[in-house]
Amino acid sequence: MYMFSTVANPSNEGIRKFLMELDRLDPLTLPGDWFVPGMADVAAMTDANQQIVAMGWLLPRLGGLEIDIRVRPTHRGQGLGAKLFDHLAPQKTPLIAACVAGHDMARQFLETRDFLLAGVAFEQRWDGEPQDVPRAFETAQIFDAETRDEAWTVFRKGMADGWPPPPFDERSFHCVETRVQIARVADEVVGVLASRFSHGTWNIGGIGVLPQARNHGVGRA
Repeated sequence: MYMFSTVANPSNEGIRKFLMELDRLDPLTLPGDWFVPGMADVAAMTDANQQIVAMGWLLPRLGGLEIDIRVRPTHRGQGLGAKLFDHLAPQKTPLIAACVAGHDMARQFLETRDFLLAGVAFEQRWDGEPQDVPRAFETAQIFDAETRDEAWTVFRKGMADGWPPPPFDERSFHCVETRVQIARVADEVVGVLASRFSHGTWNIGGIGVLPQARNHGVGRA
């Protein structure tokens, strides 16, 4: 028997504990705690011991909403994700969803709900120190952003035609847990990188480069 409830405060300790534990159990997902600052609508299901076994949320994305649902591996195949989806999915707003291509259950879940493939993103892992990441070109100077308003404007413009949409809205971008770095060429901000530290790893959530500055190695730098 499972209890369904809406969540008024997604940053509470129970939600974060569930997401961090699920990240350890299922490596084929983006770290769930990334999304907490920007969650617009959150629902959860608990078992008889009041332990969260599934949750889902919506995030504003590119004029629509992105839906994300997480279920403990031990509780999958029982329809919990479907119940959360039916509760959260809007009727009129364009809906976006993403999953790892190798996560068969997640992909099939979306395909049976008429989602169409819009794009594929490739990720690369670096296990060395951040300062040792190879720089293919030295075409831009890289700094930590002192203020974030200009960086957010450049980030949005640079990511406007990219896929998948970055896991940041304006509120989570400005969150102190998000590291924002800018690339300058001739004193102009032309690129922005946003990342968050989770489970001992820096995860890059998006690299936005202005269209006029592309193909010059800014993103690589």
